[in-house]
Amino acid sequence: ESRAFSRARAAWERTGIARWEFPDLPEEIPEEIRLDAQNVLEGVAYPARVPADEAVDLRLMRNRREADKTHRAGVKTLLTRHFRKDLELARRYLALQGEMKVWSAYFGGTKVLEEALFQGLVRRLLEKDIRTRQDFEAYTRLLGPTLLKAPQELLGEVESVLRAYHETRQALAGLEAANLSNRTVLNFLEEMRSELQRLLPLTFLEIYDRERIPQVIRYLKALQVRAERGAVHIDKDRGRLAEIRPYEDKLEEFRKGIAPSASEQRLRAIDEYRWMVEEYRVSLFAQGLKTPYPVSPKRLREKIREIEGL
Repeated sequence: ESRAFSRARAAWERTGIARWEFPDLPEEIPEEIRLDAQNVLEGVAYPARVPADEAVDLRLMRNRREADKTHRAGVKTLLTRHFRKDLELARRYLALQGEMKVWSAYFGGTKVLEEALFQGLVRRLLEKDIRTRQDFEAYTRLLGPTLLKAPQELLGEVESVLRAYHETRQALAGLEAANLSNRTVLNFLEEMRSELQRLLPLTFLEIYDRERIPQVIRYLKALQVRAERGAVHIDKDRGRLAEIRPYEDKLEEFRKGIAPSASEQRLRAIDEYRWMVEEYRVSLFAQGLKTPYPVSPKRLREKIREIEGL
């Protein structure tokens, strides 16, 4: 690293911070003090709180996206320390009961799913881009009462998606039992099980925002419809699969090609394209469930061109 960056690190960085006892933190070092070596403009540094056991360190980072992600994790560390007792109480309130306890077997058992739900709750409430002491203190005042009701609200959301998952699993099991001698159909249903796992992994609360959960329920229902139809008309399913495959492959190409320096605009566009592909899947295999907006090969190609132009 340059001497300028080393000097900036010496001026900014600190270790072992256990409370919000530091100045407000900008998203980047302002332009007038940009780092340069030998009078050459070198770029911008991004301050971030970095988790360090139960405390955080203040570091300067070169990559904005990495700094933003790390900073949110650092804020979570400080809030976790502040609300330790409240979080332990919230964990107890996330105990599964009734059908949800039965359905937890799909995800490794009750304790495994309860821990995943707790981590999802923590991510949702504590991973925040807070950069001033005033905002931190305001959020701690808000978070206290929120933690009391958040576990029950979360369980209400999760029950709906787990029910849809259970119903789809039951449908697949019934179709497999009815086609024990048909290897072609059984292979197709194995594909559907893989799709089911892709849609709802154990970490679904960490990868789906709250607003996305109702759409995921619809995707699960669409998968059930596809399985029921495909088990009877496998050739039609294969034909529709061929229609969507090029767009799935393009999505995978985009994901693998994301560089550390990728712009927020490009990342947002790829995420939008991801959900367009998911909606196109619904329109092909479960037309009766509708999509929230029109999606077609033409619109997908336009989105691809937009991403490639960024």
